[in-house]
Amino acid sequence: REMGYIKPINLFCSDKTANEVLFEVFSYYLIIARSLILLNKLPTLCYKIAGWGSCLPESNIIVLNLDLIKAPKYCIEYVILHELVHFLYRYHDRQFYAFQSVLMPDWKVRKKCWMMRQ
Repeated sequence: REMGYIKPINLFCSDKTANEVLFEVFSYYLIIARSLILLNKLPTLCYKIAGWGSCLPESNIIVLNLDLIKAPKYCIEYVILHELVHFLYRYHDRQFYAFQSVLMPDWKVRKKCWMMRQ
């Protein structure tokens, strides 16, 4: 199956709440990830205070920090895609990063910018 590059999207409007914006970005990437990762059912999106994102594949949950909304869109996209890839590859191994690179070839740049913001 051919896998295409996930293009950045422009969703930010001043009248949207953090929850709405994160949910829109999550929904966009979920559509793509669902077809590539073959998720049987949609994961639940939850929010937390500590950390930025985590994935609980056994519970079918992705957890995001609402403060993520303060980051640039490309950082939000990186964190969300990174967590979705964990549904296929649990650990940060060679296969995980290879798959992430297919979906988001510039993930290293996004991660570097993200890490500089923390």
